[in-house]
Amino acid sequence: MVRFRVYEGLSNIYPKAERYKNAKKLIDKFNRKLKNGWDPFEDDKDIIYEDSIAYEFIAKKSGRKRKGNLTLNFYCSEFLNKLKYNIAGTTYQTYQSKLRLFNIFLEKKKIAENHVSYFDNKAAQGFIDYLFNEKKISNKTVNAYKELLKRVFAELIKSKKIAQNPFEDIQKYRTTTKPSKYFKPGTLELIKNKIKKTNTQLWLMCQFEFYTFIRPRELRFLKIGDLNLNDGVINVRAEISKNRKNQTVLIPRQFLNELIKLELNKYPDDYFLFSIKKHPAQKCVSKNYFWREFDKIRNELGISREYKLYSFKHTGAIMATKAGINLKDLQIQLRHHSLEMVDKYLKDMIGDESEDIRNKFPEL
Repeated sequence: MVRFRVYEGLSNIYPKAERYKNAKKLIDKFNRKLKNGWDPFEDDKDIIYEDSIAYEFIAKKSGRKRKGNLTLNFYCSEFLNKLKYNIAGTTYQTYQSKLRLFNIFLEKKKIAENHVSYFDNKAAQGFIDYLFNEKKISNKTVNAYKELLKRVFAELIKSKKIAQNPFEDIQKYRTTTKPSKYFKPGTLELIKNKIKKTNTQLWLMCQFEFYTFIRPRELRFLKIGDLNLNDGVINVRAEISKNRKNQTVLIPRQFLNELIKLELNKYPDDYFLFSIKKHPAQKCVSKNYFWREFDKIRNELGISREYKLYSFKHTGAIMATKAGINLKDLQIQLRHHSLEMVDKYLKDMIGDESEDIRNKFPEL
């Protein structure tokens, strides 16, 4: 055991009454810290750890190994390192980005080097206010930050580093989810003709969205070997699929004929279908390439920003439903886990549809 002496505000230069007042503040402060799990024997302990939060260019310049005491930066990095190989790459990057902004906030408030037990409910609310007031982040995204940090602190409670979760009592903010709109016939023709004339690779991406419902991120990493044009199917590999499972989707006849014309079999199986060379190659397109290209064309045409690249998937699903395709078949092609999920997906875009209400309603 080591005795810790604290003289802050207790010097004889202060009047006796003020020294007692300062002593009470110190006692309250250290009691609160101890109840929150603070360990004075760890407070100044230097450790070397892998910083998973630092920006890439900083990490390359100064290295990822950092020396420090048991701060929130350390525990956030530890949290990320544990998850790294158990979650999708994009999810990891999202977590990393959020925890990086959290660390920037701690730096701004000059509490980044404090022991983890210093961070209380008041500080947690301060971070939420920072997201709203300074970063102008939406309710939905703020909720995502809150849930992530709640998980980080839950791990600290589990390992007995702290006693209370500072994000436990932060309210969940109301959100309204509005999917991108599906294309009405006139708008569809307008944007379809423009894309076909200006960007053939983007048009191929839109066709994949419309006919196969494969997500843009999955399509970005799709390889020639994933296409089986003989059987008319596409294999969505586990490492690129959203739910981390190998899945198969059918290629509708009209689209299969288009793919056969492209003579994709002349490229090696390990080539990416969508590349920076505008044809299959060893390097795929950048993360936001197709979104930017679509947005540019949409804006040139003066079409509402409610239409997004995902609108081609929604349009395909709506048109397939109206063409009489069985909902179970649609569920399998959408790769939704239940018919209820398909039903909700369709209702979110077109509301409740009833042929009886539309055609058999009595006349007033």
